[in-house]
Amino acid sequence: MEHGAIGSNVLPIIHQSTARAKTLQVSADAINDRGAATGRGGSWTPSNATNIITRSEG
Repeated sequence: MEHGAIGSNVLPIIHQSTARAKTLQVSADAINDRGAATGRGGSWTPSNATNIITRSEG
């Protein structure tokens, strides 16, 4: 899966978590709980979530 597709799939989860005044760690955990891997096949971290937000705004 290409990075843009991954971002579009997880961005709603990130926005939903952060809109509820939760942390980016909560967002990363929610993505990991759904079994979604990063573009390199790893687990999500708050930094990954931040990168997706930044790319979506730019």
